[in-house]
Amino acid sequence: MSFKFEESLAKGKIAEVIFEEMFHSQGKFEVLHHGFEYTSPEIAQKLQDLDRETFEKIRHQPDFILVSWDKKRAVFSGSKI
Repeated sequence: MSFKFEESLAKGKIAEVIFEEMFHSQGKFEVLHHGFEYTSPEIAQKLQDLDRETFEKIRHQPDFILVSWDKKRAVFSGSKI
C-alpha cells in the first residue's frame, strides 16, 4: 500500500466517525452504516475486478442511513469514492 492510499483511508475513517458522532449526539437520528464496505465487504475487496458500469453503481450507493428516533423518516447520506 502506498502512503497516499493509507492517508486517504485514514482521513475517510476519521470523517465517518465525525459524521456518525455528529448526528448521533444530536439525539435525533440513529446512524446506520450502509456503505458497501460494511454491507458487502467481499465486493469492496474485489472492486477492481468488476466491470465499469457495476463499479459505478456500487460506488454511488449511500454510506449511511440516518433514521429518526421516532422511525418516521430516513435520509440516505454519503460520498463518492
